[in-house]
Amino acid sequence: MTRAPKGSGPGPAVGSIVGGRDEQQDAARIETFEAGGGPPGLLLIVADGMGGHAGGCEASRIAVDTFGEVFLDERALPVPDRLAKALDAANCAVGAASRASPELRDMGCTVVAATLVDDCLTWTSVGDSLLLAIDDGRIARLNADHSLAPEIDRAAREGRLSAAEAESHPDRSVLLSALTGAPLKLVDTGMQRLPDETLVLLATDGLLTLSDAQVAGAAAADKAAVTIIEDLLAAIETDMPPDQDNTTLVAVHAHPRPPSAPAHRGRRILGALSLLASLGGALWVALILQEAPTTEAAPDRRAQRPPPAASAQPLPKSARPARAGPGRPPGGARAAARTPPSGAPKKAPRAASETPHFSLSAPGDRSRTAPRQPASGHPPQSAPRQSAPEAERAAQRRSSSVKRR
Repeated sequence: MTRAPKGSGPGPAVGSIVGGRDEQQDAARIETFEAGGGPPGLLLIVADGMGGHAGGCEASRIAVDTFGEVFLDERALPVPDRLAKALDAANCAVGAASRASPELRDMGCTVVAATLVDDCLTWTSVGDSLLLAIDDGRIARLNADHSLAPEIDRAAREGRLSAAEAESHPDRSVLLSALTGAPLKLVDTGMQRLPDETLVLLATDGLLTLSDAQVAGAAAADKAAVTIIEDLLAAIETDMPPDQDNTTLVAVHAHPRPPSAPAHRGRRILGALSLLASLGGALWVALILQEAPTTEAAPDRRAQRPPPAASAQPLPKSARPARAGPGRPPGGARAAARTPPSGAPKKAPRAASETPHFSLSAPGDRSRTAPRQPASGHPPQSAPRQSAPEAERAAQRRSSSVKRR
């Protein structure tokens, strides 16, 4: 008869069968606990009772309940110390109940308890119940087997027993250590980091009906823990012997990943795209602000230039050449050349309709060239511009002509 496994989704699950026995003498418990301010941890416990019908059932129940309550109460202790204290309390509670009732005398149980915090598995165990880690089809037993089975198997490997004799040996299930209230002879403890998606499986010895290949095949990586338990229990019931022992399983994946769901992936992708869009918008604004001073329209120098004066004005001192070059008279001669003779008509102001005759060069060179007026009273002609010496000689000729007159 199968009891439906409890659990759903990627979390832990528990399930059991009675097998060929009259009653269920196994017990199990799953609890969550606070682990020092970090992520919450899981406490997993499995116990296998012994000592007759009433005794075995009561021993496993007392052990699991006491272990869980003491562990959860000792919040200030590190996890290994909490496990050790809970184990001692469970052993004492089983011994006290055994001594209190004659019908429960000589009862006892095995126990395996493990905590899983993130990827760290810590455990303690007494007896032959199993703690397995299954990763990518590879099965590893993490805790020690406190029964005579390892010694019998060693005798078979050394040739002292045949494989068939070792498999059917009547002492295979004899326990070397168990929770009975007496001082514990053997206690196994350990701690191990697990790869992502490793299946942690706690089981009573009824699981040993299956081969390693059958267990590995049922514990596929893409299955939830509850499905794995269902498949393992179904496999046991399919080919179980008449005296099949009770079997109880507790399973959980280390670092469980949620089942593949496009909605979850879509939300993550949309979130990433939204973040990229926000970063892109911030970068665009920063570039605009950085380039703003250089993108303003440059002022039109033509529009800001003052209208041309009525007559040519001398260049400011700072704009004149530092020294006279070839074909240039000294500054005094240049100034005299620009001064028209006394009798010459002055330059008429530029009509409003005339276009300024500017020569715009590189920034900083604002020199203008405008057509000169002739010395006579005739309107401006397009005569070639005279150099300063020629203008001086022409002025002298005009002066001599006036004197002769």
